Amino acid sequence: MVALAGALLPIQAGLNTKMGKAIESPVWASLISFAVGTVAMLAYAGVSKQGFNFAELRNVPAYTWLAGILGAFYVTTIVLAFPRLGPALTFGLVVAGQLLISLVLDHFNILVQALLS
Repeated sequence: MVALAGALLPIQAGLNTKMGKAIESPVWASLISFAVGTVAMLAYAGVSKQGFNFAELRNVPAYTWLAGILGAFYVTTIVLAFPRLGPALTFGLVVAGQLLISLVLDHFNILVQALLS
């Protein structure tokens, strides 16, 4: 599943880029992509009958909300870079960045400490 998710990223980038060109706004294309993803996740949550404790949202560390900002940054950056760099260089740089930060996080045990504390 993880490999499939990775394999689908260049397709997603191409589709988002095509939408961005069609509507003449890569930023709005990213927003639309997130809106469609939100609807899809709401449908999946409903079908899978997964709930969560709304009251516990107060106890979620503030920094975890950055995940949404990071996702928006990623998708918008890809939409902007894809037509200029092409799929191979765009995702080569994505993978290089992922490997570099993963090595740093793993070496210093940063993410594990944040998740367990």
